[in-house]
Amino acid sequence: MSQTTLVPYIGGKTRLADWIISQFPEHRIYCEPFGGGASVLLNKQRSYSEVYNDGYSHIVHFFEIVKTRPDELVEAIQLTPYSRELYQEYQQELINGEYPDDGVERAARFFLVATASMQADLTSLNGFKASRSGNRARTWEKKKDHVYDVAERLRGVILENRDYQAVIEKYDTDETLYYLDPPYARGDDYYNHDGEFDHDRLLNTLQDIDGYFLLSYGNEIPFDLPDGWYVISEESVVQDTNSTEADEVLISNFDPTEVESWTGPSDRIDFDWDSSQ
Repeated sequence: MSQTTLVPYIGGKTRLADWIISQFPEHRIYCEPFGGGASVLLNKQRSYSEVYNDGYSHIVHFFEIVKTRPDELVEAIQLTPYSRELYQEYQQELINGEYPDDGVERAARFFLVATASMQADLTSLNGFKASRSGNRARTWEKKKDHVYDVAERLRGVILENRDYQAVIEKYDTDETLYYLDPPYARGDDYYNHDGEFDHDRLLNTLQDIDGYFLLSYGNEIPFDLPDGWYVISEESVVQDTNSTEADEVLISNFDPTEVESWTGPSDRIDFDWDSSQ
């Protein structure tokens, strides 16, 4: 399967997307509480209902514009040169929490910073991507064509910019699957938190849900697994956090060898969620 992404994002899972999706159990509702660059969402078949959430308002706004105003965004991208000077100006605006009133222009500026930033880190002043061996400006120009593909894929997807716990609680049912990629490798600046990411809070939240979850982590898992949770690597499924040396693992609250694998929906249903929740 060809792998789809639009926004380079630190900690993104484009390379692992096919493997992650292959671990999905049957579900009707699919929710990403830490959506980031949406590399898993964009590479999976549609579920009956889908929810993308991220605590970083700039990327949620970007996907809202991609979804609802793709023609205007493509035009703005065409008018935005791949320029080191503009990149530095726009990145400083992001760091300062400044952005233009015009939503399309805001999205186009974010897109330039995300595309041109070394290591896809949007929260600090990083180097500008330029290469002697390749034409970065041409790559930037081609990216605009991909906007339409992503706009189509986002059709029917609910976009949220809320605290992850509120989103988990809102969409929780016994037919929900959460894929979670918390900022263990991204840094907390994306979420405007003070100090380290609160892994215990996430752990406690996931222990109370009715749905299934798959949780991405590096191989250093910062908590002991509760009973009934599993560590999945590309080589094995274990119930011991010390039994795998994989660089990236999935944690689940189900045994993937005992649940029916998801094969994609035969039809689509858009759930009428209560927007007041």
